[in-house]
Amino acid sequence: MLRLLVGLLSLMLALGGLSLAAEIEVHPGELIYGALLDAQPGDVVIVHCGQYRENNMLFPEGVTLRSHSGDPDCVSIISDGQFPIFYYNGVTSASQIQGVTFTCEPAAGDGPARAGGAVHLLSSAMQFANCRFENLVADYGGAVYCSDGAQPTFTDCVFRGNHARAVGGAIACVNNSQPTLVNCLVVENSAGAIGGAFNLARDSQIILERTTVAANEVGAGPATSLWDGS
Repeated sequence: MLRLLVGLLSLMLALGGLSLAAEIEVHPGELIYGALLDAQPGDVVIVHCGQYRENNMLFPEGVTLRSHSGDPDCVSIISDGQFPIFYYNGVTSASQIQGVTFTCEPAAGDGPARAGGAVHLLSSAMQFANCRFENLVADYGGAVYCSDGAQPTFTDCVFRGNHARAVGGAIACVNNSQPTLVNCLVVENSAGAIGGAFNLARDSQIILERTTVAANEVGAGPATSLWDGS
């Protein structure tokens, strides 16, 4: 009997140490970032349909953010052009965003955003699925900027109408970074200098699988530009 009691006590203590994944819901009028600050690895943040005006958010490790319906028409996160919407620093592929549209206010074209209108990734393997990046603006990487070995993956995503004042209308990557696009559409993006679609520099590469790249414009040079060993 004593052995049985000790065994039950040990099991209860072990279960008490487990952290069960939670679903955290965000409704219009609430802050997505508040939910992300509360989230723990394994949690899912479910954003109900609506428009959310937020930026300058640090994305946590191991958390999934998705729209309530899973459709990018459901949720739009709108930037004012001052900063990227999300920053990622050292997150793994366990961190994901699904079914969200990223865009910015019409006047954001004059904003000071330097690198990545929607997302700025450092040493991160973030996963994006069924997302739209539309009408975003930054100096480098109108929609996405990645550096320091970042390896994000975009699946079933659309990059449309984004603009880089300098390089990389849709995506700009430096320092041994390697984004992967699977079954994506990259159209009607532009850059003031080079790389209307992509700009890859300092040993960076891009992997395109079943992805259409068309009608991207540049002030000079090719739609995809490669520099410094890329």
